[in-house]
Amino acid sequence: MQSGLKAIFVVAMLLARILDPRPADACVVCISLPEASLGDRLLSADVIVLARPSPDNAFRYILAEVLKGTKEQVENLPEIPFLVDSTTRKMFLSDPDRTVLFVYGAESQDQAGRKLSKGWRKLFLMSAERSQFVEILQSHGVHWKPGIGGTSERIQFFANYLSSEDRVLRDTALVEVYRAPYALVRQTNVSALTDQLFDDIGSIQRLNYAPASIRLLGLQTDPDAIEVVRSRYLARLKTAGPNLHEWALAGIEVDGTFAITAIDGWVTQADWPSEDKLILIRALSDAGSAIPEFRPQIAEVYERVLGADVSLAGQIAFAMRDWNDDRLDPLFRELLAREETEPATRFVLQLVLEPED
Repeated sequence: MQSGLKAIFVVAMLLARILDPRPADACVVCISLPEASLGDRLLSADVIVLARPSPDNAFRYILAEVLKGTKEQVENLPEIPFLVDSTTRKMFLSDPDRTVLFVYGAESQDQAGRKLSKGWRKLFLMSAERSQFVEILQSHGVHWKPGIGGTSERIQFFANYLSSEDRVLRDTALVEVYRAPYALVRQTNVSALTDQLFDDIGSIQRLNYAPASIRLLGLQTDPDAIEVVRSRYLARLKTAGPNLHEWALAGIEVDGTFAITAIDGWVTQADWPSEDKLILIRALSDAGSAIPEFRPQIAEVYERVLGADVSLAGQIAFAMRDWNDDRLDPLFRELLAREETEPATRFVLQLVLEPED
């Protein structure tokens, strides 16, 4: 009984690791991009309002305008629980017409996406650019669902703010573009200011945005960006570590087949940790999805990887399936026939091969 439960647990963990679209880089400082972006908060909100300090109590917010929902809805909701802090109060003293944007909606949800609780959330102090952002998002994003962006229209909307001087809007754009499918981002031809990306990568205060900025750096065409990517991805391959996935992907953008060959030299080493190999396999998979002409070379790398480490067969099988590429199916069947193939790996291979078999 215990062995059966252990096998089920191993399979579940392997599938979770394989199917999770986010890079699995281990980081000494565990800082990551937020699960929900500011755009998600606005898109999923039941009510969106603007508020300002009460004339009777400078520490209390009162309703100024309803942007989504109705006044009747707002009256039936709990009062905005936030107090006007000293920094915001100074802003209002210098400009009494400014407002703060609040949303009322889901605070958390379970793994099935069901909303567990609701409440007020303070998003930001309004400005002319932020007002325009909210207005356009409400009109253009009426059919966009919160979560990972899957349309070029959504990516392009947020990408317009990648070079914004407004840190709040730019950070929102970084989160949105990073979470979107890489192939789709590449097709959308997003652009950013290279100097801003350099600042993100070089600042410890911007550590959580570094993965997004590295990915965008690989898509830049100016010589400075290319030079930095070329030196950094080769150094990262030697040491592994944080943002290995992003540097490898950026390197493939800059150096193409040469970078894939360089990755091949590391990922096929028998003494390299499986977790680092898995990260590079994901980078190759993303590159192959975005740039189909690289798939034959990447498939050859995958074949050599399996010659050194069969435990990675599941991730490789899913990558090939996503490409609708069956050139490694004979090898997968061979692995499936081996008695020593682990149950979790066997399960994944059967799952990939089943439609054809």
